[in-house]
Amino acid sequence: MAKSAAENGPYIEGSVRVGRAKSDYTGDIAGRHAGYDMSSTYYAAHIGIGQEKKLGNGTIETYAKYFYTHQNGGSERLTSGDLYDFDDVDSQRLRVGARYTKQNGTGGSFYTGLAYEYEFDGDARASYAGYSTPTPTLKGGTGILELGYRFARPGSNVSYGLNLMGMTGKRRGITGGLQVNWAL
Repeated sequence: MAKSAAENGPYIEGSVRVGRAKSDYTGDIAGRHAGYDMSSTYYAAHIGIGQEKKLGNGTIETYAKYFYTHQNGGSERLTSGDLYDFDDVDSQRLRVGARYTKQNGTGGSFYTGLAYEYEFDGDARASYAGYSTPTPTLKGGTGILELGYRFARPGSNVSYGLNLMGMTGKRRGITGGLQVNWAL
C-alpha cells in the first residue's frame, strides 16, 4: 500500500494484494450427497483520492475509492465424482464517503464514518453437468457505517487499530477487525 499526502490535506493512495481464497461445500445435489474443497488465486487493487481538513479537535476526511478484485475460477471434482465448473469472478466497486477522526492526548484516535458503495459487477457463475447454476450477484448499492479506534505511541513505527463496520443495502451485515501496522 502507498499513500502520498500534501501538507494542505489532499492525498492519493493505492494498494495491490495477491492471495488464495478457499471454499468448501457439503450438501445434496440432484438427490445425491456431494461436496468439494477448492482454493483459487485472487488479486486485488484499489486507488483512492481524498481531502483531510481540520475541524475543531478533529479531522474530517472526504474520499472516493475504486476497488477491483479478480478471483480465478476452476473445475472441482465433487465427492460424488461429478465435475463442478466455476467461472472467474471480477468485482468493481466505487465508494464515496466521509470520516470524522478525533484525537485524544495519549496517541490514540476515535473515528466514525459514513459511505455509499456501488458494485458494478460481481456475478459468480458456475455450471454442473452442463447446466448453469443460479448466479448470485453483488451488483447494487450499499450504505456503510464505520466506527474505530487507532493507537500509536509517539515516536513508534507500530500502530494498532480496532474497527467495526455495519452495512445495509445490497450487502448487509457487520464486520470487525483488529490491525497491527508497521511503517518505515
